[in-house]
Amino acid sequence: MNAKAINILHCSLGPDEFARVCSCKTAKEVWDLLQATYEGDTSTKQTMIALRNSEYESFKKGPCETIQDINKRFNEVVNKL
Repeated sequence: MNAKAINILHCSLGPDEFARVCSCKTAKEVWDLLQATYEGDTSTKQTMIALRNSEYESFKKGPCETIQDINKRFNEVVNKL
């Protein structure tokens, strides 16, 4: 089961990601390494949440921005949360 999971993970990765995880012995190790690489640790996550909340709270209309532009930018901010 572990070999099959590792194979599935390896097949779904690009060359750079594969090089990063090819020495991992278990699928769990592969997953944990990828998760740490792309999501960061707890303090990184907390910092990103604080940054995104600040971006949301300070949201204002830009100069010469249309309603469509405001809506698009606002949706991008909200989706990051």
